Amino acid sequence: MQHGDVQFVDAVVQSLRTLSGDGVLKLLATHEPGSLAVELAARGYRITSCQRREDAWDIEISAPHTPNIADLRDMEAPEPMHHVLTAASLLEGSQTYFARLPHVPHPLFPLLRERGLRWWTHEELDRTALLAVRAGG
Repeated sequence: MQHGDVQFVDAVVQSLRTLSGDGVLKLLATHEPGSLAVELAARGYRITSCQRREDAWDIEISAPHTPNIADLRDMEAPEPMHHVLTAASLLEGSQTYFARLPHVPHPLFPLLRERGLRWWTHEELDRTALLAVRAGG
């Protein structure tokens, strides 16, 4: 591994330390991740998505206890919303549910709020969204 790669991996690992054990880190890197996957796997992390963009790499890294991310992007509305609400109703303690959606689900947010759930979204470059819903306060 070259010196620049070591610095890159160290910076990513430092950012990962801020995640909860079931979190996801979105990263835009200026060079191919290469050795990053091997280094992260040795620490219990995994790259769950890696896409080449015009002049960068869009990388998604999951923490050791991150559940699988449900892919709901091909569903017609309102199916994704119903899937999210059903999955969210089954969350216990401080569990998190992750889903990929066709777009940022603004109409879903008041319904999650009514149920006392917390959520985060990340709009992807292709306008789809990654949604995290967490139980507990």
